[in-house]
Amino acid sequence: EVSDGKGGKKKIASVDDVTPKFSRNEQLAPLRNMLRNLLKAKEISIEEEIIEGMGFGDLRDLILAHGNMLDPDHIKKCNKAEKDFWMNAQGLDLAPSEKKLNFDCGGQQWVY
Repeated sequence: EVSDGKGGKKKIASVDDVTPKFSRNEQLAPLRNMLRNLLKAKEISIEEEIIEGMGFGDLRDLILAHGNMLDPDHIKKCNKAEKDFWMNAQGLDLAPSEKKLNFDCGGQQWVY
């Protein structure tokens, strides 16, 4: 901690602050597992390599598409998997702006 110049303190980010607690695979595991279970129940096959290559938005879109979007229980399960992803993905990420201004905004949606 260092002085903020106004009588208070502020924390300087350290390597421990920016080191992710979970790997990308661990972050995406709840969504991947839910998609695998949905596909298995519907006897649909998607190559594991394709599932492993998908990001958050693609996984969520497929989960919604392969379930009954009018079923509140399905949406609750999807929301829980998404919440688990965000809990595992939270943290501090420092990088140059050109690397931060390009991001996965969560699937097929318009951003204005």
